[in-house]
Amino acid sequence: METTPPLPPFTNETAVRKVRMAEDAWNTRDPDRVVLAYTEETRWRNRAEFPFGREQAIPALDVAASVAFYRNIGFELIVDSPDYARFRSMMGSATFSIHAVDALAEAPKTVVYFECTALDQQVAELRARGLQIAPEPRDEPWLWREARLVDPSGNLICLYHAGGNCFN
Repeated sequence: METTPPLPPFTNETAVRKVRMAEDAWNTRDPDRVVLAYTEETRWRNRAEFPFGREQAIPALDVAASVAFYRNIGFELIVDSPDYARFRSMMGSATFSIHAVDALAEAPKTVVYFECTALDQQVAELRARGLQIAPEPRDEPWLWREARLVDPSGNLICLYHAGGNCFN
């Protein structure tokens, strides 16, 4: 097994091999292995300054506290670094990220929605883990059943079940 990445100049084949090595290393969550996938001259970017793609990223004043919060909700941590974390839904393939910020200019206005197939059961399980849910799950005029909670950075999280009304 190759332990160091291919070095520039890259061909299409060596570039693909380098990316795959980096992905494989990150998936182990072993820092000693991750470092081998990069050169000492690797330049890192701040995801907050260069957003791209369809993935949702929300600010975190304390990344460690936010990681603990989202893991407690039931998300799988797939990337963990001091300033950034990425999660995958335990059901399906949806992902979202948190990124470190020093301060929030104002209270977060974004509401992050996560659909649950059994909302009331999920809320009961989260309460048993010590999370505060407010309001209680309730049926809304738009035909969704919703409950809300707030993450450690003040981001509003809406757990909902739309059932057959998802696209209404």
